[in-house]
Amino acid sequence: MKDKLLVFWQNHSETIMTLGYNLILALAIVIASALIARSVKKAIQNTKSPLKKIDKTLLPILSSVLGYLVYTQTTSRCRIQRFTGA
Repeated sequence: MKDKLLVFWQNHSETIMTLGYNLILALAIVIASALIARSVKKAIQNTKSPLKKIDKTLLPILSSVLGYLVYTQTTSRCRIQRFTGA
């Protein structure tokens, strides 16, 4: 069994390392974009600017939409760069 694992590792180590790197990178991108989206959402909700004069039901919708846009744009651009090599 140990010999089989060693042979498998020798034959596929580069693929396993690449897959692990891509998985860690994808998780980091998702976490970073979620944190940025959450901070944008909180910044809009806690603002002292004229946004407070907007209807109270519109402000949570606006902050959620902007947070979602930050999240989707961050993750989609990283996906595009990965496939195009740009």
